[in-house]
Amino acid sequence: MIEESAGFGESRLAEDCLCHLPLPLADSRVDLRVRLREGNSRPAARQLLVAAVCRNSANQNALTRLVHLDAAQGNLAGLEEYLPRLLKFGKPSHRVLEEAFLRLTEDSPTHTALRRRVKAVLDRVTTNPEPGT
Repeated sequence: MIEESAGFGESRLAEDCLCHLPLPLADSRVDLRVRLREGNSRPAARQLLVAAVCRNSANQNALTRLVHLDAAQGNLAGLEEYLPRLLKFGKPSHRVLEEAFLRLTEDSPTHTALRRRVKAVLDRVTTNPEPGT
């Protein structure tokens, strides 16, 4: 039913509804997302990741997976919304940032500014790599 609503331009409403589910269910969404992806249900997987991020903005794992999914699908609106949140974390995934950077074009001032921010974080992460990498 949530996917049907999302199909008619009501995806924000569907996402808001998912955000109000009990926390234990929200925590299991990331695992469920993997199962949905294996079944090629990316829209449903994305909805669950959005709900997990909505429920817990500090969930770096869900946010990283969401940005990765948006970059893989070329969802520029999703990157505009969620990539800045990922950039606030101390050690975002270098690989996911590279994917997002390559997907963003310089066609708009928003994308250009976001590319600059991603590049600065990539430079910082590359200059100060995590121990053992």
